[in-house]
Amino acid sequence: QIAPFVPQVKNQFISALVAVQNRQREHKQNKDNKKKRKKVKGGNGTEPGTPEMSVREIPALSPFLYTVIPYEKKNSPMSAEDLQILTKILVAMSEDSDKVPSLLTDYILKVLCPSQDMMMVPT
Repeated sequence: QIAPFVPQVKNQFISALVAVQNRQREHKQNKDNKKKRKKVKGGNGTEPGTPEMSVREIPALSPFLYTVIPYEKKNSPMSAEDLQILTKILVAMSEDSDKVPSLLTDYILKVLCPSQDMMMVPT
């Protein structure tokens, strides 16, 4: 559940999530098509006398495309800040960014498992 006062943040999250899901679907379809071509044409996926498929036709798998983001359901609505952090992770995943591991680590440490020091409010 997300606080109702942040429709723009929710829309950004949904857009980022859909972008990642589309890339995953595209990758799966390309992978399935490549398997079908190999099965129909034989060994390396090409027929005699045809040029071999270029590497660009089937995008390489991003090491972060299928990253699992841990989530813990709470009794209170998710804060806009937490949703923005998740959105940043999803955008980084869809862009094949090397920032995914550090963003995920920050999310886990700050949102899922904050230390007592981080939870204390200065008086």
